[in-house]
Amino acid sequence: MAEITLEELQDETLLKQKLEANEEELAKIKRANFEVIEQQALLLEKKLEKFTPIMRFIKDSGYYITHPTLSYKSSRGAVLDFDEQNNLLYFYDLDSRWIKKINMYNTEDIKSVSFENFAERRNLDNAIAGLNYLLVIQDEIKKQFLQDRQKREKWLKENEVEDNE
Repeated sequence: MAEITLEELQDETLLKQKLEANEEELAKIKRANFEVIEQQALLLEKKLEKFTPIMRFIKDSGYYITHPTLSYKSSRGAVLDFDEQNNLLYFYDLDSRWIKKINMYNTEDIKSVSFENFAERRNLDNAIAGLNYLLVIQDEIKKQFLQDRQKREKWLKENEVEDNE
């Protein structure tokens, strides 16, 4: 695709031809781009299916599914992304098998998002990080419980009453 020249700008026929040629090239590029987005969406969907047994186990065990870099958690499936500007949390809903977005200001406002729409508009690296985190999430939950127990045991020691008092 080339710039429009002054000569083409002066001649209506040449200008029209140039604009149409440029538009054809843009359409090809857009189609190719959308094909890549579709491939990304399919890969994400396959990964979500692969990680479903882990998510189901965590959910059925009564734990929240967290994300390694986003400070949000979900009881419904993997945390995939967060839109700070609009305060929307994106997560995978195990029951519906859809990506959902929830307005954190109004948690009644939950909408489904297609895999293609998510792949086109959201941070896929965040989504993959959230899924990969599922591989170690049980260890992280265990660490949290151990740290909590240590704090509580320390508190008991610091505040125990001696028998002689």
